[in-house]
Amino acid sequence: MLIVAVVFEFTPGGFARIEKEIIEAVEGSRKEPGAQIYDWAIDVTSPNRAIIFEVWDDQAALLSLIHI
Repeated sequence: MLIVAVVFEFTPGGFARIEKEIIEAVEGSRKEPGAQIYDWAIDVTSPNRAIIFEVWDDQAALLSLIHI
C-alpha cells in the first residue's frame, strides 16, 4: 500500500476558478486501477488550503499513471 498526502495553498478564490477541473480529476483518478482512495478536502480552518489524500495498491499502480 502507498499513501500520498499533499497540502497546499490556493490564492484567494483559486479553488473556485478550477473547481470543475478538480472534480473531473478526482472522478477520473478514482477509476484508475490500483486507486483505493483519492480525496480532496478544503481545510475548514483555512479555506485557501487544500489537502489531497490518496491510497494506492502499490507504487507501481501510481507510477503507471505517469506518461513521460
